[in-house]
Amino acid sequence: MDFSPAQRGPAEDKLLLLQGDHRSSFVWEGQLSDKPLRARRPDNLWEFMAQHPFHARVVARLQDTGFYTIFWIGWMQLDWSLITALVERWRPEMHTFHLPTGEATITLEDIQVLYGLRVDGRVVALPQYIRSMMHGQYLDMMGQFTGYRPQDDAVQRGGSRVALSGIRDHMAFLHPDITGETEDLHIERYTRLALLLLFGWGAVVLAYLYRSMCRASMLCAVDICGFLPLLQVWTWQRIMPLHPPLPPLAPGEAYPFLPLASRWVLRHGNYRGIDAHHNLLLVRDVLDMLVAG
Repeated sequence: MDFSPAQRGPAEDKLLLLQGDHRSSFVWEGQLSDKPLRARRPDNLWEFMAQHPFHARVVARLQDTGFYTIFWIGWMQLDWSLITALVERWRPEMHTFHLPTGEATITLEDIQVLYGLRVDGRVVALPQYIRSMMHGQYLDMMGQFTGYRPQDDAVQRGGSRVALSGIRDHMAFLHPDITGETEDLHIERYTRLALLLLFGWGAVVLAYLYRSMCRASMLCAVDICGFLPLLQVWTWQRIMPLHPPLPPLAPGEAYPFLPLASRWVLRHGNYRGIDAHHNLLLVRDVLDMLVAG
């Protein structure tokens, strides 16, 4: 039996202007055969929150902004082989995954249905003047908005990363009441919390995930950040060959309806039956053999 040779790379690349530096090019050449992306995720923060339950006032604020569903659903084990294989098919030119069945992407509807984040509201944008700010200016702005300006030894990469321990220690203190003797800086900080309710944070989270996947899809990237549980749950819900069995339930218990991501995490912790298997070659093969229907 004659088999036609497999197509090496995209059949048409006129619109794929970044293909020369894209991870997929080097996968075809055998240079990235078994190297999954590394994690950039706040596991220590999840451990801290598990040991320090939220105050009722903090819960109320998180519920108002829509972020509380993320904490309610909880920590999730990530399959780095799955995430890496998807990033290899992510196209920064279109912000879509290129699959044998066509193009697909994560939408605002997905982030609202899967994680319950609000997508309507004011837009969060990065002004041009902020993009040109220097190291000290970023730290000054952080001090203005949060009341906490980290020391230089707690800052990495020119101000783009800050040690979490200092922020945690500073933000752990809440005024029980605002009185006439409360410092103006603290009053301004709590006033800004009310402004958080006006924004569509679901769009912000999705846009940052897009940006992270664009960066990670280039050969020079070795790690990835962003809200990766969204990417993983979206894959489980949308690509059936990669759909693992749902966690078992107690007799008579029904699966939660919304947000759908809650189905994949048991209330006492992450379901170990869907832990990562770290088989990058297998996930690539599954994606290669996708068929419509």
